[in-house]
Amino acid sequence: MVADGKVTSVPLALELEDTAVASSSDAGTATRRTTSEPSKAIIVIPPAHVDERRDPPPPPPASHRRTYAAVIVTAGTLGIATSVGFGLSARSKYNQARNRCGSSEACPDMATLDQANDDVRVAQRRGNIATIVGAASGAALVGGVVLWLTAPHGVAVSGSASASSAGVTVSGRF
Repeated sequence: MVADGKVTSVPLALELEDTAVASSSDAGTATRRTTSEPSKAIIVIPPAHVDERRDPPPPPPASHRRTYAAVIVTAGTLGIATSVGFGLSARSKYNQARNRCGSSEACPDMATLDQANDDVRVAQRRGNIATIVGAASGAALVGGVVLWLTAPHGVAVSGSASASSAGVTVSGRF
């Protein structure tokens, strides 16, 4: 029964012809009494629990995974750019070492040979740095993309019902 917008107990009158009569109190407990004549009993059915809130549920807590993914992808992109820079620098240094001794690759003197060997070592070091930074940055890019794609979108779907209406609520971030 609905009174003033609230669901209340519903009294139900039954005529019983048996010698047992069921009755209940306001607290919802049932008792049994025995009579020798037919009588009437009133059974009170307590109301079902109805959530009367009409506001949609709050959206789920925000996930920071997309923010972390964006930071990781940015760092990976900058790392790739750094790797390319070191690779170009290594190539330039190696070409400089080759040019010191000419196209015959036989250096005219020991001082030029020492400078060329130093340039080659610097080129190798920069090439190794480029390789390591490039590999780590590539892994960061892949990890960031995976993190972005697997991040929750924050969509919540819930149903609501009251004594006078029913509905479905979709809330969240898209």
